[in-house]
Amino acid sequence: MGDYDDGDLVLLGPNLPHIWESRELVDPSIPHEAIVVWLLPGWIAALKRIVPELAPIEALLRRADRGLSFSRETAAVAWPLVSLLPTLHVVDRLPVLITLLNQLAEDPHPETLASLVPDCSRATVETKSPDEDRNRTSAGNPTRHLPAPGFYG
Repeated sequence: MGDYDDGDLVLLGPNLPHIWESRELVDPSIPHEAIVVWLLPGWIAALKRIVPELAPIEALLRRADRGLSFSRETAAVAWPLVSLLPTLHVVDRLPVLITLLNQLAEDPHPETLASLVPDCSRATVETKSPDEDRNRTSAGNPTRHLPAPGFYG
């Protein structure tokens, strides 16, 4: 467990337990909002078969099985792409998402968040789509869930 702050950027693999709770708004005049992008676990591996240059992104997503938190510098560089994603049609998100993930793959030392990879053989896998599962913060503000390439829910 740990605190999070405005501008934090994390990447979490499938079935990694997590929760974010906001105690208060940073600025009461600005809504507190999180942007969540859902990916199917194998989508980048399928793309890599025809575009081998995506190997660094595949390695990044494998490392995200334990959760990764990116440096402030990486998060600041990535933020323009993260904030652009919700404004795009789902098809137009693919090149932006690949560019974003490539930037994250270049972070030399993301912090690993969990000591163990979850045992998915015993995990209950949720079949909700992002539209059915809305995270809430205690400050009462929404999380935007973006179906990304590879999500067919």
